[in-house]
Amino acid sequence: MEMDYETINHRYELQAVWTENFQRRLLRGLKTPPPWKVLEIGSGTGAFLRQINRLASSNFSFWGVDIDFSALVFAEKIRKGLWICGDGNSIPMKSDSFDLVLCHYLLLWLPDPVNVLNEMFRCCKPQGIIAVTAEPDYDGRIDFPETEQADGKEQTEALSKAGIDPAAGRKLLHWMLQAGIHNPIIGIHGIERNLDDQSQFISEEKSQCRIDLKRTEPGITTDPLKHDEIFFVPTFYSYAVKS
Repeated sequence: MEMDYETINHRYELQAVWTENFQRRLLRGLKTPPPWKVLEIGSGTGAFLRQINRLASSNFSFWGVDIDFSALVFAEKIRKGLWICGDGNSIPMKSDSFDLVLCHYLLLWLPDPVNVLNEMFRCCKPQGIIAVTAEPDYDGRIDFPETEQADGKEQTEALSKAGIDPAAGRKLLHWMLQAGIHNPIIGIHGIERNLDDQSQFISEEKSQCRIDLKRTEPGITTDPLKHDEIFFVPTFYSYAVKS
């Protein structure tokens, strides 16, 4: 089946913005001397790297590794960059060569996330940062009002059948420690939105839910919004300095 990279990229671009504040913290927190090299594993259509690149100074350069060659071709069409086709289980990069090695909404899709974290650790320079910027916990999702809960449960089941681990977020600290990453920081992303932004977010998530349940074509739903609706998936992050 041919992949719709335009739709996939739109979703990735939305997700990339959600963690912008954390991205700024990572860039500012580097203790290694410039210039800095950043490597994303599972870079897909390049949406996350384009987002974090917008926040960075000219002292940064960015590499993206993904197993999907067609996604990298799509990324190159949007912005020329250092896109490498490779498997996160055996990253085709030298050890101790990047100041910041990260992934974004990736580990939940992987059969062996610990091995990929081991590889990320290997590629990171001493005193560099290994960061898992976002891993959702769909088993902890909140849908309100109650009339929305059935669709929420069905969406989580559909994603599970597609290959995700719905409890990835709560397992993240365990995976970091299993990978031998010392003294990792663990956290959960918070949110704060005005009513218009919240309404837009709910509209986008309803559209994505319908896509996941194969009920609609891509695009924002035209259903009338109830401004008191809540959809929340706890999304974890973790990072550590390589000692």
